Amino acid sequence: MQKTELVHKIKEKTGLSDKEIYLVMNTMLDEIVSSVKNGEVVQLTGFGKFELSERSERNGINPMTKEKIIVPASKSMKFKSANHVKKQINEN
Repeated sequence: MQKTELVHKIKEKTGLSDKEIYLVMNTMLDEIVSSVKNGEVVQLTGFGKFELSERSERNGINPMTKEKIIVPASKSMKFKSANHVKKQINEN
């Protein structure tokens, strides 16, 4: 599902305009990313939590040339779903 499809489904259920839905969604996503970037854990009770994941610099090998390389340190965001959500996903 893409963002436009999600907006359409929310519009059907709420009657809000596309503009209102996009404003709320974009603001929410921006705030989550900003908070995680600053090292905060964003927990949406009953849904899950977003947190920063850091990988340290490490040695690697270029698979094409077999040359040893240094893979730089990186940061990303990880999501862990709440148990309630896991149960819903795994229901048959």
